[in-house]
Amino acid sequence: MIEELVLRTAPQLIESFGIGSNTAAEILIVVGDNPERIRSEAALAKLAGISPILASSGMTSGRHRINHGGHRELNAAIYRTGLLRGSRTVGPLKMRVY
Repeated sequence: MIEELVLRTAPQLIESFGIGSNTAAEILIVVGDNPERIRSEAALAKLAGISPILASSGMTSGRHRINHGGHRELNAAIYRTGLLRGSRTVGPLKMRVY
């Protein structure tokens, strides 16, 4: 049932490697709950808690730390997608897509 709803709403998410119906549903739920907050890729990264935060308060430049805020479920969905895409090897390989 979830897969049918996701395919009807955003079939391009399911077509991407590493994104299954549950992950796509989680992304759609978060984006649907916060449409006014997501105006760019950077805004989506901040909402998910995957954007870097400046670590220095002075003249030092280039230092960043991990953003520990954000929507945890969206962060986990993006993390799972990254794991699957990062572990892809050459040749036929059957992977489980969540």
